[in-house]
Amino acid sequence: MNNQESTKYWEGITKYFSNEITEGEKSMFEKWAMEVDEQALLNEIKKDMSELDEAKYVFNKSTDQAWADLSARINEDEIKEPVKVKHIGSRKMIYQIAAALIIVFGLSWGIMQVTTNMKHETLKTEFAQTEIILPDGSIVSLNANSKLIYPKSFSGKTRNVELIGEGFFDITPNPDKPFIITANNAEIKVLGTKFNVIAHKDMSKVEVLVETGLVSLSSKSDANNSILLEKGEFGILNEVNLQETTLTDPNYLSWKTKVMEFRNEDLRSVLDIINHTYGSNIILDSEPLESLELTSKYDNISLDTLLQSICIAFNLEKSEIENQIILAIKEN
Repeated sequence: MNNQESTKYWEGITKYFSNEITEGEKSMFEKWAMEVDEQALLNEIKKDMSELDEAKYVFNKSTDQAWADLSARINEDEIKEPVKVKHIGSRKMIYQIAAALIIVFGLSWGIMQVTTNMKHETLKTEFAQTEIILPDGSIVSLNANSKLIYPKSFSGKTRNVELIGEGFFDITPNPDKPFIITANNAEIKVLGTKFNVIAHKDMSKVEVLVETGLVSLSSKSDANNSILLEKGEFGILNEVNLQETTLTDPNYLSWKTKVMEFRNEDLRSVLDIINHTYGSNIILDSEPLESLELTSKYDNISLDTLLQSICIAFNLEKSEIENQIILAIKEN
């Protein structure tokens, strides 16, 4: 390989790891790297770059420590047989370039994180539900086990937040500055409306229910893959598949409204809805209790009053252990 080809190869390596080329171009480069050195250099740098992805290598360590660790690996490998890279160079050179890439990208990531943390707030809920007023006056209600990341002030042409979990949004209208929510693999864009979003980390789908206004639900990886949802419409993004459907669950927003309705519902399902509504942890003492059926409607009553009514209806008693409530057959 002549100097010109070698330079082109290193330029390709840099663009490959800095994501400056498309997936198609990456595929072509990988084929070329196979011809050059059977992808030996590419795989070596991938190995070191993976440390950045898995552990945010430089951000969690000082730059000096990062160099020291890699230098130790270089010195250790000098004793061993070097990688056979046709016309490219020694293993030591490979590690040095890998180290440079790691430190450049690592520091970039670290600076970005520090800057982001300085400009953003994080609201996280565990067992309790909470409500927050954003800098633009929009109101967000967060269900239990949810997190909202938002800026201290909305600058620029859009209002961007990130949701993990479940939240109900009442957005202040601003036609000149759309409100955009990033949730898992979805992007939700509105001007001013009320809607509910579910996007838990362990879910592969994102759900949006519109109460008022107009909401755009799209795939984060493909903005053209989107649907518009109006009042009363329900949208689901499952990985990259978008679906507009009819919501049949009368208790879908019970966590926000505290209104629940059950018609011949088994007690296990009833407790699932109650736990979701109140952020509680209620379980049944024995499996036979799960098949008991309940028909009732509850309108904004306390959890304690609700459980008392269920215990009376089925002759049960409740006990509490730390954050868990246990329902069992009442002993006479």
